[in-house]
Amino acid sequence: MKSKTKKKNKCALESYSWEIIIPKLAIKRMDRSAFLHRGTGIPVDVRRYFSIHDMCKNERRSVSLDYKGNIYDGHFEKINDRTRLFWNTKLSQEIKHRLPNWQKFFSVQKKAPQNTETPRMKFDRQNKSLYKVEFVDPDVIESDLKSEEIEDGSCKKEGAIKYYYGRKYERDPSNRRKAIEIHGFRCIICQFDFEERYGERGEGFTEIHHVKPLSVLGKEIKIDPLNDLVPVCANCHRIIHRKHDDVLDIDTMKKIYRDE
Repeated sequence: MKSKTKKKNKCALESYSWEIIIPKLAIKRMDRSAFLHRGTGIPVDVRRYFSIHDMCKNERRSVSLDYKGNIYDGHFEKINDRTRLFWNTKLSQEIKHRLPNWQKFFSVQKKAPQNTETPRMKFDRQNKSLYKVEFVDPDVIESDLKSEEIEDGSCKKEGAIKYYYGRKYERDPSNRRKAIEIHGFRCIICQFDFEERYGERGEGFTEIHHVKPLSVLGKEIKIDPLNDLVPVCANCHRIIHRKHDDVLDIDTMKKIYRDE
């Protein structure tokens, strides 16, 4: 397989529908195979991430996938020059439950229209045979952003211009999606998880905070979701931004939370 690879920096790598963000974190843009065939192809450049770059023809290797604390069996399989990851039926049922609209879509369509954002499957390597997985639905992110805009009054600026710029970057759908793909849904300060507390109502929800001092955001800048954006719960986010002229940094907020 000739791989279409694009290196973004010394850590990140893009290959077909895969992206390696940091050495232990990979993101897969989900397609029909992930929904209907219980698996996905592994490009040449991504095999090292899964420690399967030395697999032989017709070889199979077991792997475990941890989704919400439940362990699902899977395996890698190399047939000729193609390597695929397969997971068991129970995980496929979880995917169907988590992303029902996309399951229905791919049941009748072979692929999504060009430039359409499909769900992401996140792999967080615990060791070479165990990976935590999460799913990020772009439709849910868009819905959450619309709800926030309605609550705040559409295009209303929120206090000082510095705060407006910060919220602008936090609410960019592509920035928000990428931040969630990388960092997950759990608050980086207090470890609150909306789904754990509120069940299905809180599934797939978090707020995103811009960690750079807002005083530098007086002009358009390029956002790096890996280093500039983090997930926070609504309570922590409100306290961080409570004083427009004194927005707290993450370390200070963590100290306040621990001390209290």
